[in-house]
Amino acid sequence: MFKNILIGQYIDTGSALHRLDARVKIIAVIVAAVMIFAADRPAAVLYMLALCVLLAVTARLSLLSFLRGLRPVIFLAVFTLVFNMFTAEGTSFFSVGALVCTYEGLYAGAVSALRLIMLAAAASVLTLTTEPLDLTAAIESILSPLNFFRVPVRDIAVMMGISIRFIPTLGEEARRIADAQRSRCADFDGKGIVKKAAAALPLVVPLIVGAFRHSDALAEAMDARCYGMGRRTRMNAHKLGKNDAAAAAVMLAAVLMLVGVELL
Repeated sequence: MFKNILIGQYIDTGSALHRLDARVKIIAVIVAAVMIFAADRPAAVLYMLALCVLLAVTARLSLLSFLRGLRPVIFLAVFTLVFNMFTAEGTSFFSVGALVCTYEGLYAGAVSALRLIMLAAAASVLTLTTEPLDLTAAIESILSPLNFFRVPVRDIAVMMGISIRFIPTLGEEARRIADAQRSRCADFDGKGIVKKAAAALPLVVPLIVGAFRHSDALAEAMDARCYGMGRRTRMNAHKLGKNDAAAAAVMLAAVLMLVGVELL
């Protein structure tokens, strides 16, 4: 699971999405998140699922690797599905003791699970097609109006960028710790949620220590580069181009099409 984490990684495939301005992609992901949770009818949900697949294909990402990267979200999606199946009221489908699964709960759970997976897919496409520095600069640019209220926009953008970038780093750290523990006869393949949770406990303390070690090294590197001392400028200023305008038009068309599907 640790080596399949996609969020926070950047893979340059030379696709059209890679060449878009990071600000456009962030806004597109925010709009896509709203569309994902606004889609309610089966046709609208399938439409959003098709859009997510189209994004992965446009980014020239391997669908098999992309699906593997979504495995960490599957457990939460399955939990959401099962929870809705047995808690929503409606027509009975089957029962397990006192628990009754309804058709309405099955549909609501399936839609909620798909929404989580599609949201993770959209976020993964964003980080896979955007360099970390561009992502940080885009967040700062989008939040720049808050400077008027003396909000530390630059610091917030840097923290968000570092947090996203550290996801695969901590995943790799956890994988190395797990391999080291396995070489000492630790069992991480036990059956059952309780056994797997107990087996994961030896990973927690070394992972936290490793996270503090990485944060200390990063803090020292930032201090060595005089971060926070005066106003900083960027070597390459990002400007919106024709491709970005075309992407915005496509995004608007996708929103209007979703509205049309919901109203039909």
